[in-house]
Parts: sequence; structure tokens; C-alpha cells
Amino acid sequence: MSETKTRGADAHNPRSASPLDQHIGERVRLGRQIAGITQEQLAERLGLTFQQVQKYERGANRISAARLLAVADMVGQPLSFFYETFDSAPSVQKGPSEAIKLDLYPELNPQQARDVMAALNRCNPKLRTKLVGLIRAIDAAN
Repeated sequence: MSETKTRGADAHNPRSASPLDQHIGERVRLGRQIAGITQEQLAERLGLTFQQVQKYERGANRISAARLLAVADMVGQPLSFFYETFDSAPSVQKGPSEAIKLDLYPELNPQQARDVMAALNRCNPKLRTKLVGLIRAIDAAN
């Protein structure tokens, strides 16, 4: 009898999800939330089931380079977005909520940061540029 293992369960299996795969999945979720789209909408645009998107976001399944590039295009983020805040030292890894808090808006809670980013993303580019300029002007005045 042969012993079967579920994919991702063996730490020595090169096809298993790694901490980087989990980080990329968290960044897929963050990018999707910033873009204001649901798992179902992303799945439809990718030609997948929403369960597959859930698996990507949890890091349970690896995402191919070609699919990650398609996701980046759909959520309006550069490919580098998915690797930002990743530190290969296990003790220093940050989850998406901590990454948002540290990287984007240290004074906002993670939900506020997602809401602000999603609202800015929905603005037309000219208005977004003006809003960012206004925020910078207010910050400079403080």
C-alpha cells in the first residue's frame, strides 16, 4: 500500500505552499480589497471558481506567475506589490493587517486603511491626484 499525502502537507515537498506563497495570497486579498472587488468578481475575471481564489488568498494553493500577473492587472497593482513587506526570516513575517498598518497609514486601523485605499481607487485619476495633493498640503501645514 502506498501512503498518500495531501498537497501542501509535506514541508519537504517543493510543490507545498511556502511562507512566500502565503504572503502573496495575503497580498492578493489586500489588492482585491483595495480595488473594491469581491472574490467572486476576481474569480469570474480569471475564469476560476471563487473557491480557488479563496485557496490562493489563504496560501493553500500556489499561484502561477502568469496568473499573478493577471491578478496584478485586475486589481491595478504592480507585480512588486505582491512581494512588498515580505521578509524571509520567519520570526519577522507580517500578516496583511500589520503590513497595512505599518506601510500605509500607521495611525489608522487596518479596516480604515483598506477603506481609504478602496475609496481612492474608485476615484477618477484626476480627482485622486488632487486628493493626494490636498492630503500632502494638510500634512505640510501641520
